[in-house]
Amino acid sequence: MPTSELSNITPIMKEVGRLNPRSVLDCGIGFGKYGALCREYLDIAHRRITPEQWAITIDGIEAFEPYRNPVWGAYSRIDVGEFQYQNLNNYDLALVIDSLEHLPEEEGAKFLQYLLRHCKNMIVSCPDGDYPQGAVNGNEYERHRARWSYQKFAEVVKRPVKILHQEVCIVVSIRGDL
Repeated sequence: MPTSELSNITPIMKEVGRLNPRSVLDCGIGFGKYGALCREYLDIAHRRITPEQWAITIDGIEAFEPYRNPVWGAYSRIDVGEFQYQNLNNYDLALVIDSLEHLPEEEGAKFLQYLLRHCKNMIVSCPDGDYPQGAVNGNEYERHRARWSYQKFAEVVKRPVKILHQEVCIVVSIRGDL
């Protein structure tokens, strides 16, 4: 679904505010809520109201074109395609919010390792537990293909993993290599 767990918004956005990135990559933007929230708190709150005034780069990647909607206008650039196959620039922050569970585990692990090399920080959220989900509204990208836990994140990234929130989803912050 092009939406995510309501209880994750505050911990994710508090961490975004703490990190204060100048560039953000949103992987699997869905509706575009996190791009809009990043734009609001990283630009608009600093009185950079119009796109001409925006100082923060907020790029997004979404595989399912039918999710396009007016909220996507908050992004600097959007690429339509599978995020794990994109050649990335370097970013201060990567957001992987309710997206990683849609990749097979091995592919998700490789993508996290790739992101670590291209980002200063990343915030990842995934269902915490077994939440089976098939295709939604004809979108095969919505199928859950892997289950992630704190232990799995720590094994894959081989560095400290900070838990920001753990309820329906686990939300973690991980320092990248940049």
